[in-house]
Amino acid sequence: MKISIHTLALLISILLLISSQIDAQQNHPEGLITQIGRGTINDIVHIADGEQLAVATSNGIWIYDTQTYKANILPTKHSDDVTDLDITSDGNTLVSLDADGEINTWDAKTLRNNRIVAQARGSHIVPLVIAIDQTGKTIIALDVRGGITTIRMKELEVLTTVEVGPPDQRLYKTVDIHPTKPIYASSDILGNVVITEITTKATQHKFLVNREAVNCVLFSPDGNTVASGSENGHIYIWDINNGNLSLVLKGEMRAVNKIAFSPDSSIIAGGCVDGTIHLWETETGRPMKTLIGHKHKITAISFSPDFRTIASGSTDGSLRIWNIAAGRELHVEQSHVGELNGYDISGDGKTIAALTHDKVIGLWDTTTGINIKVFNTDTMSDVKNIAIHPLGHTIATTRWDNIFTWDVETEEMISSFERTEALVEQITFSPDGNTIATASVDGKIRLWNTQNSALLQTFDTNGANISQLTYSPDGRTIAFGSKYLSVRILDIETGVFKHSLRAAWRVVSSINFSADSKTLIVTGRTQNIYLWDVETGTQLGSRKGLGPVIVNATLTPDMKTLVAGDSIGAISLIDVKSGELLGAFEGTRNQTIGLTFVSDGKVLVIGGDDGTVSLWDMSQLE
Repeated sequence: MKISIHTLALLISILLLISSQIDAQQNHPEGLITQIGRGTINDIVHIADGEQLAVATSNGIWIYDTQTYKANILPTKHSDDVTDLDITSDGNTLVSLDADGEINTWDAKTLRNNRIVAQARGSHIVPLVIAIDQTGKTIIALDVRGGITTIRMKELEVLTTVEVGPPDQRLYKTVDIHPTKPIYASSDILGNVVITEITTKATQHKFLVNREAVNCVLFSPDGNTVASGSENGHIYIWDINNGNLSLVLKGEMRAVNKIAFSPDSSIIAGGCVDGTIHLWETETGRPMKTLIGHKHKITAISFSPDFRTIASGSTDGSLRIWNIAAGRELHVEQSHVGELNGYDISGDGKTIAALTHDKVIGLWDTTTGINIKVFNTDTMSDVKNIAIHPLGHTIATTRWDNIFTWDVETEEMISSFERTEALVEQITFSPDGNTIATASVDGKIRLWNTQNSALLQTFDTNGANISQLTYSPDGRTIAFGSKYLSVRILDIETGVFKHSLRAAWRVVSSINFSADSKTLIVTGRTQNIYLWDVETGTQLGSRKGLGPVIVNATLTPDMKTLVAGDSIGAISLIDVKSGELLGAFEGTRNQTIGLTFVSDGKVLVIGGDDGTVSLWDMSQLE
């Protein structure tokens, strides 16, 4: 099928319409084999009488069956990360907020989108959080400056907006509405918890917790108390009726990031930045259990309605279900990695290694999409880049001017390389796995022996700020982009920089070789895709992709089709000879950060800045 370039606008509209109308029970669009990474978890609530979990992520809302743990993506109209969820006390309506300030309501039984509230902005700033009163009549949205927007649930009508924050301009963190009274609680970074009347905006109570940020605040379901979790690792509980401090829960807790009450208010859970979850009796303050399993900050906690289990989410990419009585894990879903700093695919095409913005490193099987491992990055410390050996048994990481290799099976360090004395920006394995190439901010490309960590060669690019670094499939050539908006080709055997390639690009955003190593494909955040002859340095021409900003492109192994990804995730298939558009589909919700073929070209791997790496069957796309 060939589509004229003149139909691009119409095609984009159709793609967006199709993507918004996918049924909630449909796991994959046509051609999608599997998706790795469901987005970092921002919030969790139990719905459908505890039979399902709604999980808000940077990649939309996922619905989990609490018995089978099967997951489906909810087709939302949210245009950005879904940051917060709440549910009415009758369990009938789910409300969601995204990072752009848009609020959606859902029928919690059918998962149909009911209404969309226009962007709620108190102080003209996007809200941080939302809360619903237990009558189900009012939504409150709080922004970082203390701006409050009050919305009538039934008509989704904005009732009031408090536009100006307090004189001290303290930055707010979170909000919760009382179960029965017309009051809400808010917290800020200065250590305050404030109880405010919804209608009059009068302050009912103000508690100074400490001089550190209060990360979370929550009313108990019975309405008698309000609790807060702080940077100092303590949970404070106050009596709402008299304003007295009832309990201070202390223990071996680091900063408390999330808290949750059991439905009967008898238990409070505190989730910490070190990944631990602590359970306490609210009546006596007695510690009950410490749930250990997450490796990084807790971002969400939800009790089941029968309070037998807890669901939790973390920046380590995992969703975990816990048995409260036993204090043990019932299920771990290791699919919720956040936005990617980068990823690499083993040469055999079997394993994907991904590094998130939260410095989480995970490995996935490309045939099943199953997570193989999440590394304990505490032993790695501040990883900046990652690469995986062609056979998948070793990963290489960088930290400032350090380079390390790690055994995938044992997670033990294999070797620490000589310091480069300059920040390492790029790292990659040679196709045979015997060499690691690195590029540093001093403009030098270094080649290292993977067996003994010895420095083999150093190539000085005369101060080029290297933005891309890639080996040709035959291992004879390295291509790299620089701050001077040129792409240079290095002959490894001779050490000669053969060619310096230039075009009208804004920045060198991607460099890929053809399967035979003879053609270089370059994108530069324009509509054009440039093709170059590696041997002669001659430009073979350019092709136009779908959309105005193409950020990545590669050739199919048969070199007949260009695959291009743009800044909003649209993927276009282009005939190399004619330049005609053969087809297009939505590959990711955000910017495309990588395009790679595996399985002899039968499978296309697409990396997205939304925290996903997806595998597509090319036979269904062409």
